[in-house]
Amino acid sequence: RPLTTVGLDNWSNFWRAHDKDTVVATLRRIKAMGWTHIATNDVGGFDDPAVQIIDAAEAGSSLNKQAVPPRFEPVWNQLRQMARVGLKKRYVYIDFPGEMDAFKALPVDDQAASLERLGSDLWQRGENPANISYAFVWPLIQGHCGWAGCSTIWDSTRIFTTAAGPFKG
Repeated sequence: RPLTTVGLDNWSNFWRAHDKDTVVATLRRIKAMGWTHIATNDVGGFDDPAVQIIDAAEAGSSLNKQAVPPRFEPVWNQLRQMARVGLKKRYVYIDFPGEMDAFKALPVDDQAASLERLGSDLWQRGENPANISYAFVWPLIQGHCGWAGCSTIWDSTRIFTTAAGPFKG
């Protein structure tokens, strides 16, 4: 089966730099290529002028330093904006490099607790401070490729919680 969904990274930077006609025309050209579903990365902010064309949007998460222990939570403001315009498919993930660097700085048991909470059924069904449903995209392996080559920023296959902690290693 062919791939039918295309994800557009850094989308908020694009739509802010162009007028609505250009944004709509770009999305229509993408659909004309054969992509049936378009997902946009709106970690930089969601107020998309062409929301009627996209199928899903991705919000970020941020470190709540007031929580004990500190934990990552969805950026509720972005989810509220997505819900306000009627977008049904909303995803949350830990963006990189900034958010992922802050996440990696947490002790491993606090990382696991953040992931568990972000991915919990209660929060995803909308039983959360914003009462908005979403799906959490689990960070398995993330990397970055640039002129100097590729590097792995995050590889959850090589990270383990402590044996004495709540997740037992």
